Amino acid sequence: MKNDYVPFSGKSISSFVALLLSFNVCIASAQLVKESVPKSATLQAMREAWAKRTGTLDSLAIHFDIDEIIKGVGKKKATRGDALFAEPKPVEDLHSKVALDYYFENGKMAFNRYSSKVMDLNDPTITRPQKIQYSFEGSKNCSLCVETLLPMGSIDVEASPSQAILTNLDYLAVSLWRDPKTVLEKIGYSYDDMVLDEKNVVLDGMPCKRVSIPRKGSKSMMSKLDVSDDGNFLPLQWQTWVNGRLQTKLTVKFVNDKQLGSRISEWSYMGHDSKGVANKTRRGKVDSFKVGEDIVDSKFEIDFPAGTHVIKTDAGKRTYFKQNGDKLVPIEKKDFGKLPTPDGLFMHSPGSEDLLPGKPTA
Repeated sequence: MKNDYVPFSGKSISSFVALLLSFNVCIASAQLVKESVPKSATLQAMREAWAKRTGTLDSLAIHFDIDEIIKGVGKKKATRGDALFAEPKPVEDLHSKVALDYYFENGKMAFNRYSSKVMDLNDPTITRPQKIQYSFEGSKNCSLCVETLLPMGSIDVEASPSQAILTNLDYLAVSLWRDPKTVLEKIGYSYDDMVLDEKNVVLDGMPCKRVSIPRKGSKSMMSKLDVSDDGNFLPLQWQTWVNGRLQTKLTVKFVNDKQLGSRISEWSYMGHDSKGVANKTRRGKVDSFKVGEDIVDSKFEIDFPAGTHVIKTDAGKRTYFKQNGDKLVPIEKKDFGKLPTPDGLFMHSPGSEDLLPGKPTA
C-alpha cells in the first residue's frame, strides 16, 4: 500500500513553527485589541457620565452632621500647630461633633463649619468651640475663623475657587460626586492618566470598576477610585497610598432620588499616620438635601465681625486690615494677629472659653 504521508524536512519544520508562532502572535494581538477597546470605551463613558453630572448639579444646599475622632498621642507628643487647617494631635482621643452647611450654585461655593471641640493653639489639653466659614462668590475667596477673642479672616482675589474650598475633607465626598475632574486635578492627581484596573471589585454587594489615578510628579503617591458599574460611575470609595502604605480611605453611600436617580446620603473617612496606623475617623450623614433651588447671595458672602483681623492677597501682594464697623481699616503687618490690651499695646491673642453663637454645643 502506498503511504501518502511525507515526513517534514528540517526546512519544512522550521517553516511550520514560524507559521504557528505567527498565528499565535496574531491571536494574542487580536485578544489585546479586544481587551483594550472596552477599557478605553469604559473610561470614555466614565468621563462623559461625570461631565454630565457636573453640568446637571448646578445648585446644591446640603447640611451634614459629622462625628470626628482624633486619636490621642500622649501629652509629650501632643500639638496643634498654628495653621487654620493644621493636623491636630491631642493628648487623649478627641471626640467632637461638627455641623456643616454646604452651598453650591453655578460655580459659587460656600461652607459654614461649627465644631464642638478644637485644640488650643498653645495648650493641647484645652479645647473650645470653633466656627469656620469659607466662600467663593466668583471673584474672590474669603474665610473667617472664630475661635478666640480675635476672629481671623482672609480675602484672596482670584477668579477660581481655592483648593481649601474645593477639597475640604468635610464634603470631599460631595465634591468627588459633583465634579470629580476638577477635584482630582486640584489635589494633584492626573485625571488624564487614569487607568482601568484588570479586575472589578465588590463593595457592599455592588459591583464596581476600579480606576488607578497617579499623582502628578510623584512616584510614591497613588490613588484608586472605585465607581459603581451601572453606567452612573458613582464614587463609592477613594483610597490613597504613600510609598505603598495606605494614607486615606473615603467611603461614600448613596440613596435613590426621584430627581437625580441617586444622591449622596453618608460618608466615612479614615486617615492613617506614616506607619499606616489609623489616627483619625470622620463619619458624616446628610440631614437635609436640596438640589436645583435658588440660593440667596448672602450664603456666598462673609461678614467679618468688628475687630476681625483680615489678610488680603491680590496678585501676590499682601495687605493687612482690621474690621472697623462696616469698613476695613489698614493695620501694620507687625500688629496682625495680635489683640489690643486696655493700655493700647498689643499682645498675642489668648485662648477664650466663650461659646460660639449657633450650633453645635459640646
